[in-house]
Amino acid sequence: PTGVELAGELHDLFEDVTRLHKGTYPKLADSVRVILAHSGPDLVPQFEQNLRDEALGSLKRKGVEVILNTRVTEVGDGFARLSSKIIDPTTGEVTEEREESLLPIGLTVWCAGTA
Repeated sequence: PTGVELAGELHDLFEDVTRLHKGTYPKLADSVRVILAHSGPDLVPQFEQNLRDEALGSLKRKGVEVILNTRVTEVGDGFARLSSKIIDPTTGEVTEEREESLLPIGLTVWCAGTA
């Protein structure tokens, strides 16, 4: 659950420091995004389904962008390369194919689990 917890806490921190009239950096409010890329189909797979659903819902309600079935394969100057599993729209099954994409970034905080 490390990445899930970190994403939630980072979002809370950025929300506090960019709050208008109370935060230290309100001008950065429109520049901050917290994105969690997770390689599996569910967050915190070691927990029961209702807890997995709540973890995902809680992050989304906060405004954290969650990208499931996706691995970060490279981090470079100003970008992260993502590799996403492709789901067959008819069967809902994961295919052997992957889609590669680049995500423009300014700051990367990496957290790896033991999946």
